[in-house]
Amino acid sequence: MSKLNDILEDQIARARQGAGQKVIRKLKNGLRIEIVYINTVVYLTLTRDNQFPSIQEWQTVLRHLPFAVPPTVPATDRNGPRHTLTARLPITAEQIKFF
Repeated sequence: MSKLNDILEDQIARARQGAGQKVIRKLKNGLRIEIVYINTVVYLTLTRDNQFPSIQEWQTVLRHLPFAVPPTVPATDRNGPRHTLTARLPITAEQIKFF
């Protein structure tokens, strides 16, 4: 298991405990991962200042989530210097058992 797997698994667990609360993790490369868990949906947001996170970063994060995610095209947004990629990721009842 990679360090990113551990980070995301911890974020999801904390987000489930505080449903509706944003759980943020800032990585040393300037990427910020935000997760909100509501019912059976994970809202995933990647942000970076002054430039969008790359699609490769997006795909890497999706690959390391503790549940299977189909290929997902994120929505983009810009608010001042903050650039975001975000998506709503439904989780099946079967997947919930694993975290």
